[in-house]
Amino acid sequence: MALAALQELSHHYHSGSRSIQVLNGINLEVKQGDFVAIMGRSGSGKSTLLHILGGLLQPRIGHYLFKGMDVFSMSTNEIAIFRGKHIGFVFQMFHLLPEMNVLENVKLPFLYNNTDPNEAESLAREAVELTGISHRLLHKPSELSGGEMQRVAIARALAPGPELILADEPTGNLDSITGEEIISLFELLNTTGKTVVMVTHDQRIAQRAHIIKVLTDGRLQ
Repeated sequence: MALAALQELSHHYHSGSRSIQVLNGINLEVKQGDFVAIMGRSGSGKSTLLHILGGLLQPRIGHYLFKGMDVFSMSTNEIAIFRGKHIGFVFQMFHLLPEMNVLENVKLPFLYNNTDPNEAESLAREAVELTGISHRLLHKPSELSGGEMQRVAIARALAPGPELILADEPTGNLDSITGEEIISLFELLNTTGKTVVMVTHDQRIAQRAHIIKVLTDGRLQ
């Protein structure tokens, strides 16, 4: 059984009286331990696809199965619980809270799942250590470089122990050297058994994944 599977999935947006098709008959299977890169031009629907995999956006047509569960047959509250338990998000813009230090930002996901505070502290510190940012533990985002902020964002995604990590252009705001460090970190996480689906427009970055899919005219190839 695939960890995550999209079946005959289509999605469109409305713009005034127009209907804009962004995904058309998508089929995708992601197995445990895969490292998948999804490429495509700007506006091709890459982020839309990632948001569906994360349970953030319900497709117009088709099914999303996670370990055999039909995600969008669940209630809104059940989908939120599903995301918190199974999915880790890493965004291009980091989305760190500026008033919180590194440790506090990494502990954020635990605010929503009633984790024991001592366990949350332990898991957050473990994720910070794994991502190589423990030396900046008490620093706030304004005191960090772009690469350091992305490491914090990855640690935050990792801390609750998700089965699937979704990364949307994780090197897009970084210089080439820092981007290399971040993609190497994803490779390391993948070798420890983490399943990664990454959206990128950078062919060089995509080549580091094990599987490359290209989104063109709403179809995945």
